[in-house]
Amino acid sequence: QLSSNEWLVRKARRVLHERATAGKLAKQSLDTLRKIKDTAPQVGQRLRATWTLLAIGQLTLEDTKSLLAADDVSLRAWGVRCAFASGEQNEKIGLVIGELLKRENSDFVLLHVASSLSRSPAHGSMVLELAKQLTGREPTNLTHIIWYRTADWLARDSRHAETVLSNVRHPAIRQNTVRFLLSGTRDQANQQLP
Repeated sequence: QLSSNEWLVRKARRVLHERATAGKLAKQSLDTLRKIKDTAPQVGQRLRATWTLLAIGQLTLEDTKSLLAADDVSLRAWGVRCAFASGEQNEKIGLVIGELLKRENSDFVLLHVASSLSRSPAHGSMVLELAKQLTGREPTNLTHIIWYRTADWLARDSRHAETVLSNVRHPAIRQNTVRFLLSGTRDQANQQLP
C-alpha cells in the first residue's frame, strides 16, 4: 500500500482480499495495514490502507473513529463513508458521527455525512445537527442535500417541523419547512423518491 505504482497497490489489495475470503490472511498483515492507516506520511497511503481494510472486512469501529479524528478532511470524509458502509446503523456509529458533527467545519465532510444519510435510515438528531450547522455561506449543493435529508425526516413525522423551525437558522431550510407543512406530506413534491 506504500508503493507509488497504483497497479501494484490494487493488485496487493486484491490478493489480500482473496486471502481474507479464504481465511488465510495473516494477523501481521492486519497490524501492518492499521499502522499504515494511522501513521503513513501521505494521505493517499493512509487512504489505501483504509480501503484495503474495508475491502477485506476488517475495518473496525476504532479504525473509523481514528479516521474521523484525523486532521485531513479527506480522511474524515472517508471515515464517514466507512462508518455508513457496513449497513449497520448501530447506536455507537450514530454517537460517533454525532460527535463529529458538533465540531466539524468542513463543507466537504458535511456533504459526505449528508449524502451517507441518504443510504441509511436517517437519524433525526444527525439531520437536525447538519441543518443547524448551515450558515448561508456554504455551497448550494450542501444546502440542498441537507434539505432533502430534512424533508425525508419530516415525511416520516411532520411533528419534527417545530424542532427544525426552532433550532435551524438557515432561511432556505426554514422556508422549505414551512412550505412542506403547508402543502402536506401527501404533496407529490414532498414524497420520497423510490
